[in-house]
Amino acid sequence: MGKPVWQEPLEQLAHFALGLVAPALCALREWNQWPPGDVHHILGMPSGKTEFAPLDRVRDAYRDFTAYLIGAQVAICVLAGLLVWRW
Repeated sequence: MGKPVWQEPLEQLAHFALGLVAPALCALREWNQWPPGDVHHILGMPSGKTEFAPLDRVRDAYRDFTAYLIGAQVAICVLAGLLVWRW
């Protein structure tokens, strides 16, 4: 069961806002959620054991990280602008 379509933009806006104020905590939050979804191990491959993760969860993690990084970059630009303005 996926989340409603209208919820995704709100979630990414929240990730952006969190990236503005606490990017390190956001990275820690995602670290604790890794790997995304249930990892499946397929045995009998020529290389031994291979891990697979669901693509929809990987895409969701990618969107989360992107929103965090954009928020962090905006915060850095604002702080640099304030520094130049006050200098």
